[in-house]
Amino acid sequence: MIHIGDNIQGYTVIRMLGEGGMGIVWEVTKGEKSYALKICNSTEEVQKKRFEREFRLMNVLDCPYVLKVFEQGQLDDGTQFLIEELGECTLTDIVKRGLTTKQKYDFSMQICEGLAYIHQQGETHRDIKPANILIVDGIAKISDFGIGRFIERDTTTLTTTTETWGTYGYAAPELYKEDGEFRNGSIAIDIYALGGVLYYIFSEGSLPQFFSYKEVSADIYPVLAKCKENNTNERYQSVNDIIKAINGVMLAKSRYRTMMDLYNDRDKLLLTEWMENALQILFGSQGIGELISNFRIVSYNRNALNSCGTDEIDKIIRFILRIFEEDKSYWLQFEDTEVMAKMAVILCPKTKDIDLSLKLLDLCFKSSIGANRWEALRTLHNDLFSKWDETTIQPYIAYIQSNKDSFEEYARIINVAIPPLIRHFF
Repeated sequence: MIHIGDNIQGYTVIRMLGEGGMGIVWEVTKGEKSYALKICNSTEEVQKKRFEREFRLMNVLDCPYVLKVFEQGQLDDGTQFLIEELGECTLTDIVKRGLTTKQKYDFSMQICEGLAYIHQQGETHRDIKPANILIVDGIAKISDFGIGRFIERDTTTLTTTTETWGTYGYAAPELYKEDGEFRNGSIAIDIYALGGVLYYIFSEGSLPQFFSYKEVSADIYPVLAKCKENNTNERYQSVNDIIKAINGVMLAKSRYRTMMDLYNDRDKLLLTEWMENALQILFGSQGIGELISNFRIVSYNRNALNSCGTDEIDKIIRFILRIFEEDKSYWLQFEDTEVMAKMAVILCPKTKDIDLSLKLLDLCFKSSIGANRWEALRTLHNDLFSKWDETTIQPYIAYIQSNKDSFEEYARIINVAIPPLIRHFF
């Protein structure tokens, strides 16, 4: 039995936060930081295995829109526990308080980005609902992977063919068939549930089992309805498709339809207001060509880009990487690599996510070399590589060592000496 004031392996118990089907959650502190302590309250073997799997599912995820898990352990009596980020409240709570239109779209996009990331990592959640989305420092984060699973199973299945989990209103209709669909844990199940969550947000708290076009605005309704189609083939086939659709709705609401129209009004708007409109247009880009054209114009207003926070920069990088991954039909033009070089120069130093920085740098650097584009490589050389110092180069050392030939090739193309600090790590 846990009591307030107990010390559990260095964590001091502050208060009980809540109790669910698989666990009891306490607020604990360590040092000056607060965490959530989640205790497995079941003695059933299958539930304990689900609790263990929840840690494995969450431990491999690193996304700002997915709750972080820090530690797994056992109490003296063998009861399992997890140490997780501490949420301020659930999505249910914050919707009841009332959201602005901007907050509705912001939270919706954060949840979509988080679920898209989960799917990209080969996992499904299987219980997406407002109570399983926590707000941490104003950011929506997907939590509670107790019945989540890896798409490619790595352990014995814990769900029987006829067993059904999920929450009414968010559970897809195919889950009520005794054909093992829930056990298979398809992405379509998560997309249906996501539609319910988005409906809950945009309807200001109406329950999705009473889904009605009367409760939401006409522009967002078709997006939500497509998520909740009974036929899985008629739903969106990926969360990225939903993100595109919501971006389209946001762009249609904007007073600016093109980036050039917005750029021409740059002196009439505050930097933050200009950048907010620019991001709507940028995220509405359809394909690589439109993305590059839009980013070229955004890069003209460097002050506005400099006003972006880390979260916005990360979101831009993820969007760029996703568009380049999805658009296989575009034939990259030589001059496109000049804009790509600017992407790397502007965005890489601004993100704290090393993985995102390395992926963007590799994309832009290799594309510039492949195009043999002098101007692009000169931009990278002058404005990025030559500006690295002993601190800022640290995240790139392994990349430099594994791409020695590429650095020698770029130096040969533009006829320059490789910066000594870079060569030091060859």
